[in-house]
Order: sequence, then C-alpha cells, then structure tokens
Amino acid sequence: PLPLKDRMGIYYVTTDFSDWLKWAIKNKIHPLILKFLTIYPNYLYYDKGKENNPDIRISTPRSWHLLSNLIKELEKLDTSEFVRQVKIISSGYLHPEVYVKFRTFVSAYISKGLEKLVESYLDYPERLFSEGFDIEKIVSFVSLVSSLYVNKKIDDQKFIDILKKIDKT
Repeated sequence: PLPLKDRMGIYYVTTDFSDWLKWAIKNKIHPLILKFLTIYPNYLYYDKGKENNPDIRISTPRSWHLLSNLIKELEKLDTSEFVRQVKIISSGYLHPEVYVKFRTFVSAYISKGLEKLVESYLDYPERLFSEGFDIEKIVSFVSLVSSLYVNKKIDDQKFIDILKKIDKT
C-alpha cells in the first residue's frame, strides 16, 4: 500500500549469474543446481508471465538456495527415490517452465547417467548416435558441452571438433 511505500526505500536489484555463481560455490549450493544453472543461467531469476498472473511461482536466487538445502537432505535416499523426491519438491520452488526443464535435467543427469556420458563421450561424441542413446541424452549432452565451452572448460578447437563430429552423424 502507498502509505507503507512512503515509509521505506525501494531498490531494484538485478541478478548477475557470474556473481551469484561465485557466491553459490562458496556457500555450497548443491551441484545439481549449479550444473543446471550453468547450462541455463537465464533461469536464475525467471518471472515470465508474472505480469498476467501475479500468483505464478517465480524462480529466484533465494528459491534456488532453499531448494539446494532440501536436495542436500535427500542425498541419503537411493538414486530412484532421490530423483523422485527432487522432482516433487522442486515443483514448489520453481517457475512452472523452469520446473519442467529442471525435472528433465535431473532425470537425464542422474537416472540416465549423463555425467558419465559427458565424460566418456567428449572425445567420441558420434558414438551417441551409433549406440542407440535417446534424443534426451543427445540434447542434454550438447547443452552440457556448450556450457563447458561457455565457462571456458574446453577450448575453441575442442568445441568445434565436437560439433563437427555430431554434425557428421
């Protein structure tokens, strides 16, 4: 209300992914969240549709932090239950569109062993197609390789070589 606004300062703050990432690493944000947001940094703060629907859940740095704390508590569960629970709790903390992407990422990364996939296929990505992997893995692999490139974990030539190999298949 206007009388309350008159008694306080209002500041508009923008989110900067690189600053948040430094903070997140220092504060031990869960690796699943770090990996997801490295691929999709624009989801750190996401409020699409808020102007038309003020009740829509938005994704904020704070919601990612709270979700990280809950995910850490679930780590003692077996893999399938961990994935199931992460999908359930993340729906309450994330924007609906972000939730769908995060849920898919969690499945691909953990259930389908994407972490090992990325490591083992960096030198021979064309094997992704020859060994019958599903499209979700291939898309996730390309996204993760792109994030490695953007974050300077692989050099220009390695990135180009991987893309060329994928393109040939």
